[in-house]
Amino acid sequence: FRITNRMHIGKAIRERGTDEFPENEVLLFCNLSMAEDMLKQSPAYINYCPYKIAVAVVNDKIVLSTPLLPDSSGNESLDKIAKKINKILRTMLEYGASDDPFQFDINS
Repeated sequence: FRITNRMHIGKAIRERGTDEFPENEVLLFCNLSMAEDMLKQSPAYINYCPYKIAVAVVNDKIVLSTPLLPDSSGNESLDKIAKKINKILRTMLEYGASDDPFQFDINS
């Protein structure tokens, strides 16, 4: 996967004059091989590219979220790809929320 963009939504809102707005970011990323496989099956799935993970501060807690791809389209091959991508997205969120000692503390 390659990060293609990082949108600093919270920072942009603060720069418009809303003080005290929490950090909110969206990370956009892609794996061109997986995207190619998916788009060969259904060009309409371009709407799921790039993949994204949102990082938001809600009530002083960090919340991670990601939209999952539909995985029951009726196209067995496409559903298999979507399930694989969804599993990867879930794993990324689980890792991001873990207590891995190699992660840095953003509050430090």
